[in-house]
Amino acid sequence: MYQGLYRFILASMVVYAHLLPNVADVGKAAVAGFFMLSGFLVTRIVNGRYSDGLRGFGIFVLNRALRIYPTFWVCLAFAFAAIALFPTVAANTNPRMVLTSDIGEIAKQILIFGQLGPEGRAPVGWISVGWSLSVELVYYLLIATVLGRSKIATALWLVFGIGTMTYAIGNLGLDEAYFSYLYITLVFAIGAALHHFGEWFDKVFSLIATKGSPKTAIAAIALLLAYVFWQEPIGIYIYLETRSMDEIARVLPLDSIWIFYGTLPFAAFAMWATLAVRVDDSSVLTGSKLARVSDYLGELSYPVFLLHFAMLIMVTGLLGGTGGQGPERVLWHSLVAIPLVYILAMLVVRFVEQPVQRLRDKVRDLTHGKVADPRIKDVQVP
Repeated sequence: MYQGLYRFILASMVVYAHLLPNVADVGKAAVAGFFMLSGFLVTRIVNGRYSDGLRGFGIFVLNRALRIYPTFWVCLAFAFAAIALFPTVAANTNPRMVLTSDIGEIAKQILIFGQLGPEGRAPVGWISVGWSLSVELVYYLLIATVLGRSKIATALWLVFGIGTMTYAIGNLGLDEAYFSYLYITLVFAIGAALHHFGEWFDKVFSLIATKGSPKTAIAAIALLLAYVFWQEPIGIYIYLETRSMDEIARVLPLDSIWIFYGTLPFAAFAMWATLAVRVDDSSVLTGSKLARVSDYLGELSYPVFLLHFAMLIMVTGLLGGTGGQGPERVLWHSLVAIPLVYILAMLVVRFVEQPVQRLRDKVRDLTHGKVADPRIKDVQVP
């Protein structure tokens, strides 16, 4: 029941990371949380509702396309407008948010695929986080066809993921590992393993917490946030004292690859705890009203994830600013943009996502596979 709240918190972490002058890698940790959640939920539904062979796979692909693309294209149009109106602000705010006449790059913006390649992110990204959707889409297909279809496949995948993580820690920097299909694979694999080997996770996590308890879910989210954010107050204090990012980097580990991979146990615990809470009107913390609020916040998470940079560019341009990166930005421009991101996301949910959801429900009913636990919502990217 808390899945929506969890996704909303992850999306808000990305907004914080990109719009406020954070000093660590809060956004990277949040995206890892999204990837892990997708690994679990996609594995769950392709072994449940969409398990009836080629028919199920075809309906799965159609349903995923309806989930991803309509909202993405609406947000892409908003981002294009922001960049076209304020090109200098856009380039100063995010160097990848620039217009181009290259047909191949334009196609990547529309189709999503290709926004992350062997050399890293594409040079153009009207929705700067679109590369992560490219990763999501590739893993949707891999999980639905091979990696998530059996316990053996997922176990081998998990071992492979541990191997790539070990190599990355010893040989790569964080960005090389993060902006990659290969070295991020462990994150998705852990999510898939939570489906296939849930009883093992239950034994491990139940040693420290009570499964299904809302207090456990809240504590799990708090632990994740504490681990991810612990550097922030220290870094902000140092910056205010010295105005030097170099001094922050000297004192704090910041973008350590160890810290990034270290978030995975916390993210797995948070996911296990939030997914286990069931609707039960005997308690306010598990009541149906709170469940509906959580579901709605989950609906907001995807457009919030997509819109935040474009909204910052639009607000900065309208207020006469020139943009900038990190601490270079005018703080109050971000403070104006943030609530507008959530308001615009509400409009997208109302006029795009909810009508499309009704179509998706009809498409989903075409399947002949096993129906998954209805108390766990269908997968929804950030």
